Amino acid sequence: MTTAAPSTIERSPSAASFVAPAPRKRNDIASAQALVIEPNAMARSVVCNQLRDMGVGVVHQASRITDARLKLEQDAYDIVLCSRDFDDPDVTGQDLVDELRREQLLPHSTVFIMITSEATYAKVTEAGEASLDGFLLRPYTAATLAERILEARRRKETLADLLGALATGDLPRATRLSLDRYHRNMPYAPYAARVAAELLLRQGNAKATLELCEDVERKAGSSWARLGIVRAHLHRGDLGTARRICDALIASRADDADAHDALGRIHLEHGDIDKAFAAYRRSVELTPGCLLRLQACGSLAFYAGDRQGAMQWLDRSVSLGIRSRLFDALTLMLLVLLRYDERNTKALVAAHEQLLRHAQRQEGSPRLECFDRAARALRHLAANELDAAQDCARELSAVIESDAGDLESAVVALAVWARLPDRDISAGELEKVAKAAGHRFCVSRSMTELLVSAAATSDQLRSVVRACQQELASYVETSMTHALESRPDQAVRALLDRGKTWRNAKLLEMATLVARRHAASLQDCDALVAESNETMARVCHPVHHIAGIRQTGRSAGGLILRT
Repeated sequence: MTTAAPSTIERSPSAASFVAPAPRKRNDIASAQALVIEPNAMARSVVCNQLRDMGVGVVHQASRITDARLKLEQDAYDIVLCSRDFDDPDVTGQDLVDELRREQLLPHSTVFIMITSEATYAKVTEAGEASLDGFLLRPYTAATLAERILEARRRKETLADLLGALATGDLPRATRLSLDRYHRNMPYAPYAARVAAELLLRQGNAKATLELCEDVERKAGSSWARLGIVRAHLHRGDLGTARRICDALIASRADDADAHDALGRIHLEHGDIDKAFAAYRRSVELTPGCLLRLQACGSLAFYAGDRQGAMQWLDRSVSLGIRSRLFDALTLMLLVLLRYDERNTKALVAAHEQLLRHAQRQEGSPRLECFDRAARALRHLAANELDAAQDCARELSAVIESDAGDLESAVVALAVWARLPDRDISAGELEKVAKAAGHRFCVSRSMTELLVSAAATSDQLRSVVRACQQELASYVETSMTHALESRPDQAVRALLDRGKTWRNAKLLEMATLVARRHAASLQDCDALVAESNETMARVCHPVHHIAGIRQTGRSAGGLILRT
């Protein structure tokens, strides 16, 4: 096992397994705050009393995963004891810790210990890969519990310099400390290697990340290191190599949900929504209680045309975690579309009301205002109020054409326009909407396929979006011909002018690159680059969601660093 927190399952600790500093005094944890997550009331009471007996100052408790998730989102705990198994067989404590760390909601300074009645090889391996601080097998004694907690807290002390550098945001120092610990084979070297790999990739050093992960993989064969190799190749734009390595990893470890996530992202980068959906469906089968994977799978099912599957996974996402910060409002927006498509007016109204209640907790969010406007358009359509529906749809189109427009607003707008009756749309209006979205957002195959999927119920919208992609490619080729024929000024100006007109990030980025490459022969290079950068800052917004997959900065197999 190649993690910083090896998860032993013996009922009594081995004194020879580590060399620890002097034990903490009893009152050292008097100020600690603990959370016990246990469905059985009697077992929960026993664990709470054991913690109080060992001197823990404040002990909270939760009987359900949903309640625990909310508590962990709202407060910081020094110690968390969590049962692995709950009444719902599709929800486990392992899913909870994976999800919290994936979304940076669980500090690594928190001691997290999993408790289970069964310790199979798969469960122990899963716990080790999650870098848990302990894995207790029932029955266990109060002394064993206390020793595990104290040992974990000593481990935090050993890594205090590294954790401190992360906490203060001093990433260069944290990188040096973690690499030094790994290369000198100091205590917790595997964990230090994983931290170093994450930091190197975050700082854009894919080459060093690749070398480190390959070294760890040779020595230990760790799955996270192999996924690190995949991520490094993705960072370098080498999708083919990334896919080959990911396929090999899945062939050897078919139950690695992170590997299926990574494969899904690779397919999405290729613009293959069907294969991305298949990969995420497999990851959901492996971790059916993971809220984020459920939402991603449901969203991809929607875009892939599997309406029944989309309804199933998105409905489960709502029931599992609508109050969680990990819940994404896009889930409700897609359910509104699905309810409209099945002509279930009552369910459509209920889904819109859920969306409105969710929006009340984020008052003033432009994103949720867009979703609300789209839902109102569909409700008007369901009531045969065509003029009101068109007014809402035109408001959505205006967002695409404004500086504030983003990919998601374009997807939602196209989905609504695709459902308007063709006979009631004025001549040329549908084409105008599709061109506004296509010219602006057809910057990659994945984005193009997403727009096409959103407009799946309208042949005209789909054909116009694809034509926009071809027009963009042709324009880029023509512009680059100017540069190759020693007319870089014409190339830069053409890219910049059309990029500003279409608000297209790809054209603006290429204008900047060409200008810098030919800076020696351009008199106004700095002015052109400044103009391009100013336009990009104003109209090109970060993509936070692609087909329901959240772009969080952490990719599959990565380690979340609480900085």
